[in-house]
Amino acid sequence: GLSAAVGTAELKFTLRTLLRQYRDPAVALRLLNRLLWESYRGERKQNPPLVPLSIVVANFKTRYLSVAVAGAEPPMILRRDRDGNTSTEEIKCGGLMIGTLPEEEYERQIIAMGASDCLLMTTD
Repeated sequence: GLSAAVGTAELKFTLRTLLRQYRDPAVALRLLNRLLWESYRGERKQNPPLVPLSIVVANFKTRYLSVAVAGAEPPMILRRDRDGNTSTEEIKCGGLMIGTLPEEEYERQIIAMGASDCLLMTTD
């Protein structure tokens, strides 16, 4: 409905702003969660919605990914070696969905990507 679309847009643009200021996705998730709690509890007098998120910030020069997860399926890396063999690496960081607890902390994992590797992310 309309209220869900407004809430999604609010979260999306707030997250974009946070990621421009703090390139660390774990910091952005922590701050987004706190802002959501302050907004819903302070202004709206209700609990915030529960929002699962996975964030990946890519540095194309260094080929490193900075990853943080909040209650969503973690991304995976599909790796292919020089012989053409493939393997899958699951990213291990995680945390509770945004909106679960007001002071939730999130962890960041840094992943090196090879030229033939592929980042896999899922959504519902």
